[in-house]
Amino acid sequence: MDQILMTAAQIAERMAISKGTLYNWIREGKFPRPLSIGGKDSRGHSRQARWQKSQVDEYIADLIANSQ
Repeated sequence: MDQILMTAAQIAERMAISKGTLYNWIREGKFPRPLSIGGKDSRGHSRQARWQKSQVDEYIADLIANSQ
């Protein structure tokens, strides 16, 4: 099965939020942590953070279900 990977910019655009908000949610444990692709920089941050599209879809579906 192929997995589509999404960038922070793609997720932010899809959810109509800023990338800063997305990363705040991650720090607060409100959004799944990304996969780390390409290692880490000198500060320990992922060089290329990616999320599985299916994981993002599930998160959005849960948001919708819990808001009704």
